[in-house]
Amino acid sequence: MGKRYINVPDPRNPKRLTRGLVVNFKTLKESWNEYELEDGTKVKVRLVAQSISYVLDPETGEIMRNPLGEPVINVRHSIIVTAEFPEENLQEVKISEY
Repeated sequence: MGKRYINVPDPRNPKRLTRGLVVNFKTLKESWNEYELEDGTKVKVRLVAQSISYVLDPETGEIMRNPLGEPVINVRHSIIVTAEFPEENLQEVKISEY
């Protein structure tokens, strides 16, 4: 399979796009972050990576690097949020007929 590219924001100018070199990856762990609100509501949040790419310098075509010399990475992702409410916080749901 050949190299794949996507458009990504240019970190030096977010109003401009540049190319990102898509890299294959293996998910090692995707855990939930769990929070309990003061009213007893439990909120769970999880970030899921959809694609990961190295940002390419639009002038040189080389992988862009930060001041420490590390490659700049772009992650396209989704954030999943779910909540569990204490019964006393729920209102009765009225089901309408269509």
